[in-house]
Amino acid sequence: MLDVNDTLTKEKFIQLVIKWNQESQYEENVIPGLVWDGQMNVRYGDDRHWLEIEEYRNGNTVAIRYQKVEENGRIWNTDYVMNFAAGKMHIQLDRSFTGDANDLDQEFSTLHTKIHPRESKHFVYRHLRCR
Repeated sequence: MLDVNDTLTKEKFIQLVIKWNQESQYEENVIPGLVWDGQMNVRYGDDRHWLEIEEYRNGNTVAIRYQKVEENGRIWNTDYVMNFAAGKMHIQLDRSFTGDANDLDQEFSTLHTKIHPRESKHFVYRHLRCR
């Protein structure tokens, strides 16, 4: 869990996750044509490669899931959850498999999320509570 201060709004959080997707160094991870129009509870992409934004107003929380299903049956999920009431952000990567997966590679390492130094400084100093 990351502590985040109140300068990170729901809109900025969503825009940041979309930016991470759209500027990925791995072209196969980018959701083509993703342009967020400000809607909550919306999904972009197709059945095998998508990004979904959900707002839970009662909990003052926004959850975003990115999913990619590979041809070999691997399923990659990345969840970004921001609880604005508590000022906490959670990011989780998970790999699972379809029932007919044909490549059960036992080696697993997390994908890398890269924030450019200028953006990292802006994000860390403006949004994260450093202890």
